[in-house]
Amino acid sequence: MKDLAELLINEQSLLVFGKGYNYATTLEVDHNLPIVVVATRDACFSKQQSVNQQLHARKGRLVVMCSEGDSASVELCGSCRVIEVPHVEDCLQLVVNIIP
Repeated sequence: MKDLAELLINEQSLLVFGKGYNYATTLEVDHNLPIVVVATRDACFSKQQSVNQQLHARKGRLVVMCSEGDSASVELCGSCRVIEVPHVEDCLQLVVNIIP
C-alpha cells in the first residue's frame, strides 16, 4: 500500500468504479485518470470484468481491488496494479473494501 500511495501521491484526481454493493465505496469520483476499480467477487463480478476490459482497451491506468485469489482473473496483461482484499458476504464487502 505504501508503494501504491507513493505512486499516486502527486495525481490531481482518481477515478473509482464499482457495481452493486461496491457502488457506495466508489461514490467520490473525478473524471481523470488513474482509475481504481473495485471488482470483488459478488453478483456484479462478471459485469465489472467487462468494464475492466473496456478501460484497459482505452489505455486506462488501472488499480484493481479484487477478492483474495482473484488477481490472475482481474489482471489484464500485467498492465494493472492489483490489491487483494478478504472475501466476505456481498452486503459486507464494502466495509472490507473501503479500508485500502
